[in-house]
Amino acid sequence: MARKISSKQAEQQVHRVMTEASAGRDEWVPLSLLWLSEKNVRTKRDPASIRSLAAQIEAEGGLLNPLAVIVEVKDGQDGYGVVAGGRRLLALLLLVEQGKMDADALAPVKIFENEQAVSVSLSENITQEPMNPADELVAFRSLAAEGKSIEQIAARYSVKELTVRRRLALANLAPEFVDLYRDGKVSVDVLQALALTDDHDRQRQAWAALPSHSRSAYHVRNLLSEDDVSAAAPLARFVGVKAYKKAGGGVRQDLFATGAGDGVYLTDKVLLHKLRDERMAEEARKLVDAGWKWAEYRESFSTYGTHKDLLRMEPAMLEATDAQAEALAAIEARRAAIDKRLEELEEPAEHDEAAAAEVDRLYEEQDELAQREGQIDDERTGWNDGHKAVGGVVMGLSHDGKLVLHEGYARREDVAGQSPEVRREAGVPAKAERAEFSKGLMASLTAHRSAAVAASLAANPQIALAALVHSLVMDQGEPWQSSPLKVRFTDASHEIRRNAAGYEQSKASAAMDEAEASTEAVRSGASAEVFARFLALDEAQLLQILAQFVARAYTVISHDERKERGFDAAAAIESALGLDMADWWEATDDTYLGSVSKAKMIEAITEAGMDAADLASMKKVDAITTAQQRLAGRRWLPAPLRPYTVDAAAEAADD
Repeated sequence: MARKISSKQAEQQVHRVMTEASAGRDEWVPLSLLWLSEKNVRTKRDPASIRSLAAQIEAEGGLLNPLAVIVEVKDGQDGYGVVAGGRRLLALLLLVEQGKMDADALAPVKIFENEQAVSVSLSENITQEPMNPADELVAFRSLAAEGKSIEQIAARYSVKELTVRRRLALANLAPEFVDLYRDGKVSVDVLQALALTDDHDRQRQAWAALPSHSRSAYHVRNLLSEDDVSAAAPLARFVGVKAYKKAGGGVRQDLFATGAGDGVYLTDKVLLHKLRDERMAEEARKLVDAGWKWAEYRESFSTYGTHKDLLRMEPAMLEATDAQAEALAAIEARRAAIDKRLEELEEPAEHDEAAAAEVDRLYEEQDELAQREGQIDDERTGWNDGHKAVGGVVMGLSHDGKLVLHEGYARREDVAGQSPEVRREAGVPAKAERAEFSKGLMASLTAHRSAAVAASLAANPQIALAALVHSLVMDQGEPWQSSPLKVRFTDASHEIRRNAAGYEQSKASAAMDEAEASTEAVRSGASAEVFARFLALDEAQLLQILAQFVARAYTVISHDERKERGFDAAAAIESALGLDMADWWEATDDTYLGSVSKAKMIEAITEAGMDAADLASMKKVDAITTAQQRLAGRRWLPAPLRPYTVDAAAEAADD
């Protein structure tokens, strides 16, 4: 017989049942009766996080939190659909698949009514609050304090050991920095920089030393590593980290460095310098044994400019080998043949296209011969016993830590008071310096100068006429005087086009084309017709045509640097024209930068008033692009294009 209960007891029992239903009923059910319910609102889960969670469940010995389920029927089987805790269920099933858990193992669940399914699922997924990153760091530190190894922690949470080391490094910072991170007042990259040292006092000192606006990861890392040497620095690469460690040197590792080989710092500068000096001393002994008078290391040394204690020696032209001598003789023979042929073609080339084309080809071959001759000369250039008897070698380091030898320097005291003959034999120049520019580049630059003057003459008939008359008069009275005007009206324009790199894109080319186009109609046609037209022109129109042909006869093209002496017609003509080559020429890859070394690019940018130190470490192609961008619009000119100067002493001597 059923036990009677009072109405109050009945009310209490109903309330208890309803409460249990809304809060869920705790049970243990076999894994084989659990599946994901279609009423579970989360549909996407990260497979990597499932594997990590499975490892944690295995390490903890089972679930810590029960699964939220409802009673369901699936494929005709009664069971339980999981509406909240899907990741945990998938992690358990993965352990079953891996053979680490039995399929009938019991799992803790809370059973809810079906009508509560969506509400329970949504509540758990929305109300889950992610763990504060700072609390996560502290948790890792607590695990380590409990005696768990880095390897154990990494295995339990399915992360790399480096990840554990990094989190522990951040967790072990001075407590105030972890608190700042927890409150969102400092970024994680700043914490990573502070972790460069595990000394709390050093961390606090670095933080206090920086103004608030400079407390970035970059500045913090620089401050903490200012007394160390990066393993990527030239000094460290030259000595070698392995040799440094073998000698007892300390190393600091930046756990958060991302690049391969980055983040390693050598902490003993004194030892590092000692090892460098020992190796440099050994290299110096080898050079002295090879015949040099001395060899020394200099931490900072430039091969550009002058040095107060050193003189740059001129290398000698060593005796040619049999093969070199044979090649030089062949070059001379061919050059003589070309000169002879050019003389034969001088007149025909003025009106015969085939002859003019042959002239162009011969000039090109002359350039090729000059280049081959230069290559042989470079091969023959070197240091003889005379150089080594008084000279030495300055040793340095490249940016990648390689030994660099700057041979051929003499100490000033070693050659002071020596006679010119002794200095000459030692390769120490008195004043003369080697050519600053190659012959090819000089030809290009002076061709551009010729083109600019020609374009200006074409636009200034009065000055063109004065230059022409002057050249005729001086050729008669002082034939030894040089003139840039070829009064026989040899057309120099084809030589300009051939030598001036990038001429077709130059302002001078455009100006000449425009000038000649303006008179082309009156100049074209049969000789008698042209003469008749000329008779009908006024003086100004005739001068305009004359100016164009004076312009076409003008050239100062030279393969060598210009030597000024006394009165100079070219300088006078340019002065009368008010010529400024910066209006006509600009340094580009074609016109200059592609033909010079990075040292000359750096010199150009520096002279233009800008910093160029970064070019030294660039590849040539990148240096050219950067130099062209920086020089654009700066009106910089190389020496061969700057205004002519007249040697006053030489002019006085001429007088």
